Amino acid sequence: YVFTGWTPTVADKVTRDVTYVAQWKDDKNNNGTPDDQEGHFTVTYTDGVDGAEIFHDQVHQNILVNMPTPAFVGTAPSRKDYVFTGWTPTVADKVTRDVTYVAQWKRIQRTVTFKDGDKTHAKVKVETGKAINTDALTNESMPKDPTKDGYTFKEWNTKENGKGETFTGESVVNGDMTVYAIYTKDSAPTPTPAPTPTPTPTPAPTPTPTPAPKPAPTPTPTPTPAPKPAPTPAPTPTPAPKPAPTPAPTPTPAPKPQPEKHIGMIPKTGESASFEGLLAAIGFSIAGLAILRKKKMMEENK
Repeated sequence: YVFTGWTPTVADKVTRDVTYVAQWKDDKNNNGTPDDQEGHFTVTYTDGVDGAEIFHDQVHQNILVNMPTPAFVGTAPSRKDYVFTGWTPTVADKVTRDVTYVAQWKRIQRTVTFKDGDKTHAKVKVETGKAINTDALTNESMPKDPTKDGYTFKEWNTKENGKGETFTGESVVNGDMTVYAIYTKDSAPTPTPAPTPTPTPTPAPTPTPTPAPKPAPTPTPTPTPAPKPAPTPAPTPTPAPKPAPTPAPTPTPAPKPQPEKHIGMIPKTGESASFEGLLAAIGFSIAGLAILRKKKMMEENK
């Protein structure tokens, strides 16, 4: 309390019996100022969640300056899938103004374990109620697809035998969980038959031109020396026949004139004999040449 005076007010002079009673006022903050003469403040606690009410707002009114800040009534706030991390702003020790304290929440992180057979392929953190691709943990993401010889990766599945639900980066996670790599066996490739090669047409052989046979060289005939002509015997001159004595012409009476007849010329007997002799000489010459040539050839063949 704080003493605020006397009642009745003390008089300057005594005029009667009188009792003065001390007057007191609350001074809860013990600052020497009556509480009713000081400011009063309000302190509020709220969950800070839009669209949902985690707890009712707690409002503390008429708090004097410098009074201790009233605490949140009850146990610490709680929220599904979240952890309460405190108030903002930080609660002050004393009240100096109107103030609202807002609860701070952090999503509980879950772990998704990715199994590839007996091996752990990866572990990824994700906020509860969120998906790996959409939560606030930007440093966490879906792992790369695993590989297996002779198989093709199909999906991640909530069941090891692949009969559960497919798990993707959009799947909502509400708790720790394990997913399994599912594969499909590669089918043996159907051998592609070797294409039947199209036979390359064998080009018709270019006929080798048959060289025209060289004509057998015509043997240069050994010049046969012309046989020396046998001496042509001088033809025996045919003695000209002695002309018969021309008888004295008998005077003939003058003939009657006859019509003129054209009579061809008859060679004279002397001229015919000369021509026949020349032919005989030529024949002898040719015969002699033939005999000489044959004799020469016989000598060469020996």
